[in-house]
Amino acid sequence: MVLDSTGKVTYLADTSASTSTVDPPVTSIPTQNTLTGTIQGLQVNNPLTITFQPDNGSITSYPLLSTVIISQNGYLKDLTSLTSGTRAEVKFSGGSISEIKLLLSGKESKGYIINSFLDYFTVRYDDGTSEQIDRTSVSSGYTNFARGQRVALEKVGGLVTNIVPLSETPKVFGHVVSVGSSGITIEDADGYDRTYPFTSNYKIKDKDGYTISRSDIEQGDTVEIEITDQQQASNIKLLDNSSSVSDLEGEVTYIKTSGTYRITIKKSDGSEKTYDVNDNVEVYRYNNSSKRSFDYINEHDYVKLTTNSRDYVTKIDVLDTEVVEGEITHIDTYDQTIEIKNSSDRKRTYDVVSNVTVWEDGRSRTFRSLRSGDNVRVILNKNYEVITINLGTSSSVSNGSYSGIIAELDINEDKIKIERNGNTTLYTLDDDVTVVNDNGNYLDKIIIGSEAEVRVESSKVTRIKVTNYERIKLTGNLEKISAGRAYIYQDNGTRNGVTHMFLIAERATLKDRNDRSIEFSDLGSYKGKDIEFELRYDEVEYLKIK
Repeated sequence: MVLDSTGKVTYLADTSASTSTVDPPVTSIPTQNTLTGTIQGLQVNNPLTITFQPDNGSITSYPLLSTVIISQNGYLKDLTSLTSGTRAEVKFSGGSISEIKLLLSGKESKGYIINSFLDYFTVRYDDGTSEQIDRTSVSSGYTNFARGQRVALEKVGGLVTNIVPLSETPKVFGHVVSVGSSGITIEDADGYDRTYPFTSNYKIKDKDGYTISRSDIEQGDTVEIEITDQQQASNIKLLDNSSSVSDLEGEVTYIKTSGTYRITIKKSDGSEKTYDVNDNVEVYRYNNSSKRSFDYINEHDYVKLTTNSRDYVTKIDVLDTEVVEGEITHIDTYDQTIEIKNSSDRKRTYDVVSNVTVWEDGRSRTFRSLRSGDNVRVILNKNYEVITINLGTSSSVSNGSYSGIIAELDINEDKIKIERNGNTTLYTLDDDVTVVNDNGNYLDKIIIGSEAEVRVESSKVTRIKVTNYERIKLTGNLEKISAGRAYIYQDNGTRNGVTHMFLIAERATLKDRNDRSIEFSDLGSYKGKDIEFELRYDEVEYLKIK
């Protein structure tokens, strides 16, 4: 008997009866053992038959063996899954189908279930990112998955059309909150603390696969945990901090406690990121469980942020971590120690952990590459050991006026990058920054690539004066050409960016990407292309397709 999903009998066969003398509706015998294609229909005859369209071949009806196996990603399926339009791989025994493997037809993304609720679930993809998916947006396959379940999501145009459980070991991921003799507690990507008891034979390994002890795990470490069906931890593996982890932890370099709350942190690699903060944000200090107010946080505090699905900060933990800046006066790569002289000429020697991370301009370096005289910013753990070193970076900017070219502008992040003599400096914009610009005295009117003078006060840019944007190569995207005008888009950190409109000079030089001259009438065919251009008297005098 074959039952459908409601338990009703859809097919009944007497297995002791003699073989039917009626020939099955088969038009040909397959010459290949395996075919891939699309199921066109199921006929409940004797024997069962499917109509199948191979990728390279004509539509043919094939009988199914009574022992046919139907599966999808390792899970057994019944006849109700053989619907028209389903992609499949079929295997033959003689002239009948012995096995059917159902395939996904859209773009496939694999990951692990973080949490599953009544109206939505969250999934951690294999690239380390996570997504909250509304249950009503899934066409088929949704069920109340267990935490850690490995799944494959079929997406068409960003819409989840199917979700399929995979027969692989369940895993959970998160940051270590605590670890004891009986289990481990982690904070998952949704911000929930989850405790997993250890199995009797659990193992712990470092990021290189070497076995380590439980005492080697520290609070804040990122881990991958294989769990059993009983939600017990059987294997724990330390991971490198992913971008999503490092984005949420760092030194406070800017904080806005009026109007819309904001906070900027400098991450372990030396780069900065700004977040909007919920009005009712929860603030805790490492040695005190009582809740504090947002204005309790100070610049140079080292914090860990928790964000919601809109990337708003909902919780801030002030960590027992210290940041020291200064000049290396002595370094011992054998005993793993470093001596640093601070701005007050005071020297202190620090032990350096064996797996210290060294960064220079966002790129990884080795501890042995450091030299006496290097300026560094080091991050210390609670034992005053160096865990991260940033080479040639500083958390503050000297006050004064600086001239250069506006290399980048990010209005949402309150950042501006100025290029001067081949070097770039990132500045934080003041809330009430003044803009002086012939093109309009607003941040969103600034043409990126312009020459400018910025005034820095209390480590923030309080004034931007655009001094020139002519005869300088600017870049953008050619949005459209209309009535002798070029509409050029630039990304300035806002949701929609900014589109500048310029007249094209009568004698403008126009080039394609191969540096060949083109006519004005040809520009329309390059819409959407990146370009470089020069202005003179507010007109485009030179334009080249990149």
